Amino acid sequence: MGDLPKHPDRLILRLEALDGKFDHWRPAEILRRNPAKVEKLAQTTLSNFENLARRINETHA
Repeated sequence: MGDLPKHPDRLILRLEALDGKFDHWRPAEILRRNPAKVEKLAQTTLSNFENLARRINETHA
């Protein structure tokens, strides 16, 4: 995080400013093809993703 440019843009734009074009589908593809990597994620990370999915789904109810 410390290497990311300091500005209020979306995280994806900040990553692209740091390292060029960012493929936002690649992380999901890696986890889909290698489920064992999901098991290595911290419980906090998994909870954050679950909460995010719930909030997104609530907007479509």
